Amino acid sequence: MAIILFFIFLFLVKPVLAENTVKIVDFSSNSEPEWIEIVNFSSEPIDLSGWYFKDASNTKKNITNICLSVGATQVFEYSNYLNNSGGDTITIYNQNDVSVDTVSYTTGTTKDKPSNTNTCSLPTPTLTPTLIPTNTPT
Repeated sequence: MAIILFFIFLFLVKPVLAENTVKIVDFSSNSEPEWIEIVNFSSEPIDLSGWYFKDASNTKKNITNICLSVGATQVFEYSNYLNNSGGDTITIYNQNDVSVDTVSYTTGTTKDKPSNTNTCSLPTPTLTPTLIPTNTPT
């Protein structure tokens, strides 16, 4: 019985390890605004709702309403977030508060902001009309 349950678990449960395919690939800490660039290296689009960045001082910057296409880059801009002269650490966390990738640097850097290649968008819910009447309090 235990062997059957193991095989059911093995084939039906989707692994969580796919999320570590989002990587921080570049950043600029001395520009205004500062920016962080990430890439989706997985084979599926990823919904980044609930994801966030933290720096070495644990300052949190939320990522909202972003879907990241396969192989796409997305640049996030922030003002006065990263350390300019000293070092800092940038960590991206998923919606389960699990660290997905970390980049550390010892000196600030100034770079031109790259363009996004992301074309993914989250679906917007649409209302579906119903034929069943709804009671409205008067």
